Amino acid sequence: MKFSDGFWLNQRGYEVDYAVQAYAVTTTEHAITVLATSQTIYNRAMTLGGVTLEITYSSTQENVIRVSIRHFKGTLQNEPKFELHADQGYTPKITNEKDYAELVSGDTVLRIGKGQSWDVSFSYKGKRLTGGAWRSTSYIQENQFRAENRSLVQRAFQPDLFFHKKIVLAAIQGGILDRRDGTCFFLFFFLKSGTADAGARAGG
Repeated sequence: MKFSDGFWLNQRGYEVDYAVQAYAVTTTEHAITVLATSQTIYNRAMTLGGVTLEITYSSTQENVIRVSIRHFKGTLQNEPKFELHADQGYTPKITNEKDYAELVSGDTVLRIGKGQSWDVSFSYKGKRLTGGAWRSTSYIQENQFRAENRSLVQRAFQPDLFFHKKIVLAAIQGGILDRRDGTCFFLFFFLKSGTADAGARAGG
C-alpha cells in the first residue's frame, strides 16, 4: 500500500513515524532485538516522546531470517494466522559489536548499524540482497478526522441499513470535495429510523 505523496510528503489523513535510530540493541542465542526510535536520541529527555518500535530478527532455519515489528504488542489474538514449522535445534551465529550487530544464517547475513541513522542490510554470499535506511520502516496511523469519516461509511453498509442504499450511494458519490486552497469538505449522513439528515464538515 502507498502512504507517501512523492518523497517528502505523506498521503492526507495519515500520520507516519519512521524508524530513525537503533536506540538499544540486545541479543540472545537465537535473535537480535532492536528498540527503534522515531527520532535521533541525543539525551535522556528525548526518550519521553515519540513512537518506539520493537524489531526482532531471528532465524530457526538456515538461510531464513524472520523479522517481527511490534508497537504496543498487547494480548489481542489477531486472525488469520498460521503456524510456522521451525527447526528448534538450529542456532544462528550472532555477534554484537560496538558499531553493529550481525546475524549469520548459513550464507545469509543481516547487519544492523548502531549509529545515529537507521541502517539495516541483508546479504547472501557476500552480495547485497536488500536493506533499509531512513523511511524504510515505519508505524502508520489514520488521523482522527479520516478514521471518523471512514467509520461513518462502514456503518452505513451494515445489513440493517441496506434500505438506505440510495442515500449511501449519494454519500459516496459526494465523497470528499477537495479544494485547492487546502480545505476539504466531507459529506456525511446520519441514518436514524428510516430518515436521513445530511451535513457537511470541513477539515484541513
